[in-house]
Amino acid sequence: MKNKIYNLRYEDFIETENAFRKDKNLFVAEIDGREIKNEQDYFNKISDICNFPTISKSFGSHNDWIGDLDWLEKDSYAIIIYNYNEFIKDDLKAKNHIIENFIDFVLPWWETEVIKCVAEGKAKPFNVYLVDDVPESHPIRKIPKSTVNRADRERIRLEKEILLNPPEPEDSLWKFVNSGIEGNCKLFNINIFDYKWENTRQKINVLDPIYNQKHIMTVYKVNIGKEIFIFAAGEFSNGVYGFYIKEPDPIEIDVRNCVTADEIRDLLAKKLNLPEWDDNKPDDLFRLLTGLEPCEIHFIGRNIISSNISRYMNQIINIFYAVGEEYDIWIREINVKTIDFTGCKYLSEVHLRLKETLNFPDWYGENLDALWDLLANRTNPSEIHLKGLNEVSQQLLPEMQKILKVFKKAEEEYDYKIILG
Repeated sequence: MKNKIYNLRYEDFIETENAFRKDKNLFVAEIDGREIKNEQDYFNKISDICNFPTISKSFGSHNDWIGDLDWLEKDSYAIIIYNYNEFIKDDLKAKNHIIENFIDFVLPWWETEVIKCVAEGKAKPFNVYLVDDVPESHPIRKIPKSTVNRADRERIRLEKEILLNPPEPEDSLWKFVNSGIEGNCKLFNINIFDYKWENTRQKINVLDPIYNQKHIMTVYKVNIGKEIFIFAAGEFSNGVYGFYIKEPDPIEIDVRNCVTADEIRDLLAKKLNLPEWDDNKPDDLFRLLTGLEPCEIHFIGRNIISSNISRYMNQIINIFYAVGEEYDIWIREINVKTIDFTGCKYLSEVHLRLKETLNFPDWYGENLDALWDLLANRTNPSEIHLKGLNEVSQQLLPEMQKILKVFKKAEEEYDYKIILG
């Protein structure tokens, strides 16, 4: 099966047209090109004829709906644009954009991609007919409206899509970047609605940045200047879209075991792919860092490095922070703490070691609620090693398990990494 676009004169199309009207398993969308003056006219018409759950205002939503069409309950599809020479005749760029979208997305989607991307997806014939020299008296057939309203069709479609393509667990790496009305929103320094979105059929769970409500977003690919960008998008409310971008994994620079300045230099050069620089010229390193792609860099263990290189490490960190103020480089410092409970006989000893190692204030209440409150209100991420949890007096073991649960909860909800042993 090969889905195609056909350019025909009406007299060469009559026989095909008559066959279409007898085929009860074929859905035919008939468009009069004279009525379509611009891209939005096309979106309105195809949304109406094909009973899309919502009116499309961009190729993103258009491709979402035209790549589904389950509500039509047909085995094949045909779109006929009569009077094609009149179809968006004053905006050839928009006209070509629509045809290119059929060629690049719609036809191959129904030919093969639907099988790869959708569970139980089925390939179907989907052809487009561009017909000219149509008699004035030729009637354009009106498609009967679905008995299911748009809101219900959207609910049914979404329920089925979620069932077949369940979203990933909420992923903190997907960051909210912008929102705007359909048709006009800036992403990657362009109006993202001016470009064709390729639906990957991947779903993610995200949080609304204002109301903290969960939303299911679709992941798309878009080609901008021959470069592929990936983003997630979906409606927060009717016609208002939210956009998310998945940040790359942070670059981790673990300096805890470094004992010389040369080791720090070698580690930075390896992790960031930097050439040599002159430590006596701070501008050298600054200049090299400005050439990095946008990234997040985690420095781990600066708080426990040997004192003989701490001054050098401070100079390096200050240069990184200076670059981060002007460029898209985000710096985070992760302190490493080790709490050894070995030999504790009393609960007061346990809380004293927590207080001293984690630098809790004098008013620390020495109970589980106070421990949680201080962990939850810390702004600096930490890697905390808990040692000797089972090497305390017998009567303390139940309490140690409760303390461990508090740390595990902090790890789930905040920037902590908890390591046992």
